Amino acid sequence: MSEENYYDDEQISATFLELMQFAGVNDQVTINNAIFQAVEGLLKKVLENEIALTLVREELKTLFINLTEDLLQLQTDIAALIDVASQAGADFNKTRIELEDHYRKCALYTLEQQIQHYTDESQGK
Repeated sequence: MSEENYYDDEQISATFLELMQFAGVNDQVTINNAIFQAVEGLLKKVLENEIALTLVREELKTLFINLTEDLLQLQTDIAALIDVASQAGADFNKTRIELEDHYRKCALYTLEQQIQHYTDESQGK
């Protein structure tokens, strides 16, 4: 204990005793009981605050666990969306290739028909 704290404690004790005596309390037992009740009241407040802090810690822990679970679910959902988007992209690409192939075949067929038509016309059929 430092010199200043000791002096402060002595000053507080002396002031407390002066207040008790001013209030008409000269009995040491009554003074000791008053000190005990004051300390008991302070300890009760400390315990109430500790309980409140424990409850806050538990609530924060629960919130953190819930947040972690939500983030994991979000990560899973995002991965599923990426898979769906990837599959949709692959399906779109496949459909695009199939359509291009179909249009090529149609164009080729149309060209063959035109060639046949002009050939028939040129041969007089």
